Amino acid sequence: MNALPGAREITQFLHQSIPLTAAAQLDVLEFSITRVRIAAPLAPNRNHHQTAFGGSQAMVGVVSGWTQAHALVLQSGVSVTLVVQHSAMDFHAPARADFEALSSLLDSEAQAFVETLRQGRKARIEIHTEIRQAGRRVSGHVGRYVALPEEQAT
Repeated sequence: MNALPGAREITQFLHQSIPLTAAAQLDVLEFSITRVRIAAPLAPNRNHHQTAFGGSQAMVGVVSGWTQAHALVLQSGVSVTLVVQHSAMDFHAPARADFEALSSLLDSEAQAFVETLRQGRKARIEIHTEIRQAGRRVSGHVGRYVALPEEQAT
């Protein structure tokens, strides 16, 4: 088992690797192979109605799921190219204040993904993310993420 970096280090990694996450001022609050939680302030993510822009919510959903898949890749110790293959979003209510994304997996799902990577095979995983504002669900994201071992990625 590989030790995972802390939430602060992952926030810095995201800001450097995906500049949009810095512009959106995303902050990783939890980072593990079974749970990722990312905070997003309303101010840089608002629309003309002073609510969270749907595109920002979708971006936070994709990033949260990708970050969880990234935790699994780090756990595996395998060098891969990690991409989002499919993304779908449902909107339920406006977010009128700061919001957060919560992605979670069962330990068995996480371990199956890690084991597939350790076997040198392409691994896919579907990750569900809830976007919440003040504890209530405002939207939901479902993403399928694919990890391609480096020799298969070219």
